[in-house]
Amino acid sequence: MNNVLLLTTPSVEGMPVEKYFGIITANQVAGTGLFTDITASFSDLFGGKSGAYRESMNELCKDVTERLKAKASDMGANAVVGVSIDYDSISAKSMSMFMVSIQGTAVKITLPNDVNSVITKDEISWETLNAEYYKKKILRKINKGIPLNNDEWSFVQKNTMPELIEPLYDYYVRCSNEKGEEQSTLAGNFSQKPEWATLGISNYKQYLYTLEYKDAINYVYKDVKSFRDIILKNKLFNAAKILEIAKEGNLDLAISLLSVEKSSYNDVDLKEMKSLCEFLNNLPEVGSKENLKGGLFSPGGLKFVCSCGCKNDLKNEYCEECGRNIYGISKKQKNEIDQFTELVDTLADLINRM
Repeated sequence: MNNVLLLTTPSVEGMPVEKYFGIITANQVAGTGLFTDITASFSDLFGGKSGAYRESMNELCKDVTERLKAKASDMGANAVVGVSIDYDSISAKSMSMFMVSIQGTAVKITLPNDVNSVITKDEISWETLNAEYYKKKILRKINKGIPLNNDEWSFVQKNTMPELIEPLYDYYVRCSNEKGEEQSTLAGNFSQKPEWATLGISNYKQYLYTLEYKDAINYVYKDVKSFRDIILKNKLFNAAKILEIAKEGNLDLAISLLSVEKSSYNDVDLKEMKSLCEFLNNLPEVGSKENLKGGLFSPGGLKFVCSCGCKNDLKNEYCEECGRNIYGISKKQKNEIDQFTELVDTLADLINRM
């Protein structure tokens, strides 16, 4: 039985399947005497302070995997592929139980000479069980609209799981949109977010710091004004995302992001940065040049009419009223675009030398 492999993958290279025996399962149930205390003390678990709880969970996990191995061995199998582990709570009247289930497909495979390292690697550890437990608990709470607590946020900030990235963003949006109850003060009425929503917003921002670049950029650019500090500190520059912002009409915001850094650049970045430069250096005119009639107190002639409505002498490149040119950008923004264009040219030279 100890020689039965538990493999989380459906197959393993170099170990072809000789025979399929079918799906097998094993379950183990424990009472709430253990798991009620565990639920109430997860913060201790993450801090490594509760060895007794960890040992109990390890024993439970070990027992259910041994049962699966025994079933496979009795059938003549030497491995179980596609192994997955799950948990569930069972409640009936005043009684509550906790069940751990494991399943997979029993097979006979051609084994290599040394399988000890494979056996060790594919046994299910406490960390795997605990992570799966927390992941499903968090997903269930989000789907039911139940606020997350500090222990659960601590978990997602320490354990980046792809399955949680999108649901947690949806949860952040819900927290952001939560209005709260109207409060009355001497200064007037205002709406204060409930504590769970405020906690969710601050914890989600901390969570974004833990994501890899490819995951973070898909979310920080959805709400740049809220996540600007994260974009700057984590060097989350992305020319394609900034170009999208500019094309959507938020030119000021797009230009403000040109100074954001990125840890490293490649030819894909260069291509996207060139597209951004092309757009910014060929902006459409939002003001106009008009030949105006003179009045009693103002001379006529060709004028630069800014988008703000102010009529300027044509010699003035920037509006005397709002400080923007005929393309709708300020002198400072024009300098930022020029600097970015020079940076892109420099990057092109470096990549061409590679």
